[in-house]
Amino acid sequence: MPCMPRPDNNMWWRMKALIRPVRRFLNAKVEAFQDVGRRATDREDDRVLAPKIERLKASAAYNAIPKQRILVAGVQTVRRPGSIDRIFATMSKTEKHELVLAAKDVGGIGKLDNINLLLAPHDLNTFDWVWMIDDDVELPDDFTDVFIAMCTLQDYQIAGPAHRTWSYSSHDVTQRRTGLLAHRTNFVEVGPITAFHKKTFDMVFPLPSLRYGWGPDIYWSRTMEANGWRMGIVDAAALRHTGPVAATYDWQAATAECEAYLAEKGIEPKGALQQQMFDTVSEVE
Repeated sequence: MPCMPRPDNNMWWRMKALIRPVRRFLNAKVEAFQDVGRRATDREDDRVLAPKIERLKASAAYNAIPKQRILVAGVQTVRRPGSIDRIFATMSKTEKHELVLAAKDVGGIGKLDNINLLLAPHDLNTFDWVWMIDDDVELPDDFTDVFIAMCTLQDYQIAGPAHRTWSYSSHDVTQRRTGLLAHRTNFVEVGPITAFHKKTFDMVFPLPSLRYGWGPDIYWSRTMEANGWRMGIVDAAALRHTGPVAATYDWQAATAECEAYLAEKGIEPKGALQQQMFDTVSEVE
């Protein structure tokens, strides 16, 4: 019986070896073409929203918002050296509010444990907000003032900025709505930027010790009404999340950890990650 041909002599294996780089090249071209369309959508959304943001900034309600003290905590990964400093610099372009900035490297522990370490030296009672941030976002220059304004005017206790079209995101509910300044939801994702008002501190902090950080947002969404919280997404301060979701860690391990955490909280974990989040639209003129 003749021997089977060696893989390196087999025409099929040779064809696959030739096709693979071609497929990578074509996929990159398709993605680049799609990105052009996404950026065009973002430019149009920016154009539509610009006059509404200007009217917001000129309004009596905006100018009456008191000075807020914000503790911003972020974890710096080795993949993006210096990115937290750039994000901090953008956030610090505020005419109204005081920011206290805290950052550290990963240090071999999970994101939420790192955030707990960053918060520990501070008296949270002296802050109006805590912001938890990732190191892979791009923000508009007026992010802080506009974001705080909308959170205050809409009375959000947990909030996040919307995702631009050209942004890596996980949930439709966090996508920017064309022409809206904000939309109320019952879900705010645990990242890439999550803002907590002081009313939530006793219930939220310390954060659970979860290596991958999935699950607390679903718990908050299930308990928001009992806690008297309002949640929302700020479209007027939309960000770009530059890193693919779950690209650097084990998605299955993160899911398993999340489901175990939810089970401990008495939340049926089956399908929890795919649940349809409610999305009520509201706007401030």
